[in-house]
Amino acid sequence: SAAVRLAANGISDVTHFIPCHLGLAKTPREFSIGSVRFEQTELALARLEPALSAYIEQELDDGDGGRKVRATSLVNDTQKYYASFDWIAEICITGCDRSTSKKRAERIVQSALDCLHLLIGAGYSNHMRVGGPGFSTDRRGKIEVKPNGRVEISTSVDWLSHPVGDGWWEGLTENGRDEFIQLMGVALDVGHGLPRPAPMAQRFLDGVAWFGEAARDPFHASRLIKFVTAIERILTTKNETNLSETLAARGAAMASMFESGRLVSLRQNFKEVYNLRSLLVHGARSALEPGLGRGVRDAERLTRLVLFGALQFYGETGLQAKDVSLRKHDSWFEDLLKWAERGLE
Repeated sequence: SAAVRLAANGISDVTHFIPCHLGLAKTPREFSIGSVRFEQTELALARLEPALSAYIEQELDDGDGGRKVRATSLVNDTQKYYASFDWIAEICITGCDRSTSKKRAERIVQSALDCLHLLIGAGYSNHMRVGGPGFSTDRRGKIEVKPNGRVEISTSVDWLSHPVGDGWWEGLTENGRDEFIQLMGVALDVGHGLPRPAPMAQRFLDGVAWFGEAARDPFHASRLIKFVTAIERILTTKNETNLSETLAARGAAMASMFESGRLVSLRQNFKEVYNLRSLLVHGARSALEPGLGRGVRDAERLTRLVLFGALQFYGETGLQAKDVSLRKHDSWFEDLLKWAERGLE
């Protein structure tokens, strides 16, 4: 009883504000994926201004002018850090201790960002980040010395954000992605649920996490490996006798939800990508050799088809299901394969 009371004193409901690099655009001003609300930084800081002022004033009430100066400095430094990002993610975590609450908030916001990677595509979102260093530009210099001893110097600057364009979020929702966004929100809420996440939602979030890692990775070989790992997380059920053939069959069936009439060629695409991944992982092909770009592009395309397909395949009911055995999951894939094969008849 004493332990329960002690634990209860340490838990609370906390709303976290996490800075993010998403993209430079005037609209939308805010949008949400599930329980995560993204808002442009200037709006979020303006909304927080009364609470920040109250934080400073409470130090004045204690009669210690030095403490108020320190509080003012702390608020100013924090605002400056947040202002170096273009967006702030807001999420409320209930019933957790301080450390657990912070970790859950960061993980859920990262999952929401991974969903953005999936919606937008890796090439248009590789600079998107949650938290981290407070800078928006990457300035570099280079020194070269020619055979005659003459020095040549060059500089470059890269904006660590994306000109996604005004109305980019509306563009996503108007292009038929609103159903997927709604299902992503369901996955975020139940896939991180305590004490035990819903298994299919967790699978999707694991897969999209690998996709996000690949999108942010500049190294071609590891990007391809991460894309294929995302595919494996969605399609494996521990009941595979020939993993390459199973992934190709299941992946093609899931992808054919969006690319009908291409089941045979899709199977071949999956086999080629998985074979390339195996050659890289097992050392039969150098990770540094040129020419991996096409394989990476193919891997990204197939991974996006599988992840979007998983959302449609599971649906809201499947994502929310608390008990899904591996045998039952395997039977779902058997039904999917039969459906895809009928499309060839």
